[in-house]
Parts: sequence; structure tokens; C-alpha cells
Amino acid sequence: IENEENVLVCLRIIIELHKQYRPQMNEEIKDFLTFVKSIYNAIPNHLPKIFEPHSQVKVKDVMEINVDALLQETFTVTTIMTDKKNADNQNISYNIIPRGILSLKVLAELPIIVVLMYQLYKQNVHQEVADFIPLIMNTIILQPASVHRSSPSFNKEVYVDFIAAQIKTLSFLAYIIRFYQ
Repeated sequence: IENEENVLVCLRIIIELHKQYRPQMNEEIKDFLTFVKSIYNAIPNHLPKIFEPHSQVKVKDVMEINVDALLQETFTVTTIMTDKKNADNQNISYNIIPRGILSLKVLAELPIIVVLMYQLYKQNVHQEVADFIPLIMNTIILQPASVHRSSPSFNKEVYVDFIAAQIKTLSFLAYIIRFYQ
């Protein structure tokens, strides 16, 4: 299932595979880097939705939720409260896990794998990595709109996840600049 948790596991496997076994360069690596660039390209378009204040989702039954629609605007784990009660007479809740492609936690891990691909396959991926520089410059200056920050329902946890992704992205930029000098 394509979700944040599974994508994070896959990224760790890919990183360890490349660190330990250093497989030969193949086109899939360039395809992966192109895919990562598409994620960075989309971030500015998602920014309003990332920080749009959300009230807690509460429904009578989880079946009322259009999960596909909800996943289009979910960037971090989101709790759905239902009116149904468990054995302890507490409301039953469910966590919606974001898709990996929209996950802020996945976004924070992507720079690590791009740096690794650059270290291992520098000659073959130089241009793909160079294409990241303007995307990274755009990403590190993004911030929530003042109307979102001043909202009483501003989600500070989402903001922390976003800042973590920006910090790792900035670290990637510092690493790449060091090699270009």
C-alpha cells in the first residue's frame, strides 16, 4: 500500500542496498531522481493545503469518509473520530496515513537518498542533481501564509514536519555546493 510508513521503509531499504552493495548504475536511478524532482516541483502548489487550518474530522461512521478525496489533501497523519464507542465507552478513532508522495516525513528523507545517489553515481547523475538546485532554492524559502500562522487552529506539528524537511533540504544544498566549488 502506498503510504508514508511503507515509503519510509522502502527508502531505508534502498539506502542500505546502495550503501552496502553499491549496485551498478542503471536507468532506474535517473528515473527515481526525476520522480523526486516532480515531488519538489509540486510542493509550492501544495503549500496552501499543507497549512490550511483543519478542524478535527468527526463522523458517525468511518464509512462516511471519502478516503480518496481526503488523501489528496493529507500531508501528515490525520485522526478521524467516530461516534462509535469501544468496550471502554471511548470514541473509536482511525488514523489516515498520507500517501508517500505527499508526506512531509518522506520529503524530509528524500535529500538523504539523493545525496547518496550523487556520491555513488556522480558521473552519471550530475545533471539530474544539478537540476535540484533551483527546486531546493524554491523549497527552502517556502513558508505558511500569515493568515494560516495566525489561525488558532494552525497545526504546529505539521509546521515542525515541514521545517524538518526544509532543514534536510538545506543540508542537501550545502553538500552539493561543496562539491561544485
